[in-house]
Amino acid sequence: MFHRCQLSLCSKKDNEFVKNTILCITEGVSAKNNGINMRPRNLAALCKSDYEQNYREQAAVHKIIMKDTTIQMHTTTTFIRSWRFYQPKNSDHCFVTSKSVLEPDYCYSSKFQISNSNSQKEYEKIVRKVVKKAEKDVETLEIDWKTNPEDLKIEKLEKLKYLKIKFWKPESVEFWLSRLNPDIALEEFILQCWEEVLNFEHLAYPSILNASSFFVPENIVMSDEQFLRMSNRKSLYRADTLSSKVLMEFVRKWVDDEIREDFEQLTVWTNKNFVKEIPENLESYNFNAIQYDYARWNIPLYREFFSQFEKFGYYGKFWQISKRNDPFNSISVLVTRKNFVVLRTGFPCFKNGRQDVKLVFPEDILFCNIYV
Repeated sequence: MFHRCQLSLCSKKDNEFVKNTILCITEGVSAKNNGINMRPRNLAALCKSDYEQNYREQAAVHKIIMKDTTIQMHTTTTFIRSWRFYQPKNSDHCFVTSKSVLEPDYCYSSKFQISNSNSQKEYEKIVRKVVKKAEKDVETLEIDWKTNPEDLKIEKLEKLKYLKIKFWKPESVEFWLSRLNPDIALEEFILQCWEEVLNFEHLAYPSILNASSFFVPENIVMSDEQFLRMSNRKSLYRADTLSSKVLMEFVRKWVDDEIREDFEQLTVWTNKNFVKEIPENLESYNFNAIQYDYARWNIPLYREFFSQFEKFGYYGKFWQISKRNDPFNSISVLVTRKNFVVLRTGFPCFKNGRQDVKLVFPEDILFCNIYV
């Protein structure tokens, strides 16, 4: 029977210790003291040169995941180091499991015990060490905490591209956003803030306002002017303070080629019912717009396309609106009792030798079940 080694291989010292332990066992240590049995392929991994191990395990950290009881970091060489804190029920102690994985070569772990009174201190010590090592290179960061650890210091997250954070307080969010590189727009930003309403000022950083994907299923207090500062390829959020006029101004900007070229989606959830207001505002614009009853659309060619909008609710107003200077490029605009949706759906094509519009519902839209 083979047992997983209970020693971590995250330093040269540990590596030498495990090698010596294996040699000691192979020289005849009694079975009752034999705590290590290695598969041959794992033993071969241990015998790699210290240079190779150092290169693989000390490579740049490109991903960090930190939650209340776990910390995990991934390097560019697929090496993963993790820590898990576990407190048994009715116990005064906490177990910390440290694990090192480099697939398919090895997977080793070590476990130690500390008092509950020291568990938070130990957790924060590991966080500070991981963040210090990774801040200049990390590209993906996922955080799920109530608050930030004390005395956490970060200069700049120079290369960060993907940021997913869950916090109770907006102030904890700002700590991380203020350290983003303003010259790099995030590829993806996901935020949940449990306790308070977010103000636009909490998120007013270039990396966020220009992020490719912006997903914040929280109520953001913003003015009409602040709304127009946002320039995301895809975005979904709640905003109860926006007027129907500024939402139509967004559509006008797309029609007149004033929105980023790769725009795909805008979804605003609101407690305001714009089903009456927006159609009235729409009439004041000289749009090339066609209104459809998407819930009762029966032409077979487009039945599958229109059925996709039912996930936003069955009752609402729907228009297909084309660009002012290009009738073969269009967007779908849906207004229901809870949300305002704009999707890039109409693309130029040729049908029977003539230029036409092909309607395509985006496959990777942002969606949250609170909109139903």
